[in-house]
Amino acid sequence: VVLFLLDEDGDKLYLKASGGSHMRIRDVAIRLEEGSAGWVTRNNQPLIVNDVRTNPLYHSAIDGQTGLLTSSVLCVPLERRNEVLGVIQAINHPRGAFTQGDQELLSSVASWAAVALDNANLFRSVADERSRLETTLVETADAVVLTDRAGRIILINQAAGQAFRINPELAVKRLASEI
Repeated sequence: VVLFLLDEDGDKLYLKASGGSHMRIRDVAIRLEEGSAGWVTRNNQPLIVNDVRTNPLYHSAIDGQTGLLTSSVLCVPLERRNEVLGVIQAINHPRGAFTQGDQELLSSVASWAAVALDNANLFRSVADERSRLETTLVETADAVVLTDRAGRIILINQAAGQAFRINPELAVKRLASEI
């Protein structure tokens, strides 16, 4: 099984994870015009190909990049909030042919994976924004004291420390009313 994620420009898929008994591949990028993964991304529809050699979507150069010899593929979109984030692709069914049941199972996995990816992206965005805000507040010449709802200090910059004659590091987590 491989996980391809769409790049920020939306024109390439990058292999981000692979697993299985013989698969540990990385650093593969494909254009959306290439292969079954590109087709699934463009059309936001799952695809079963049980004989890739007879399918026009088969792109042998991808096998060359991965070192695999692909015979069958099941590929499903990784979608969140009506946006395709990438695809999950199962390669070479151990019993020969992928079924509708396999597609439903992989689509279910893809739904959960999309939620996890979306949550990770949101978490990263919030952490980045918090870092930028903290940097701005700490570096400003104005005295800044931030508290939580209970009145505990969560951030105090040097200007506030000087204004209130307190050590900012010792003030964090204390009640503002105590200072």
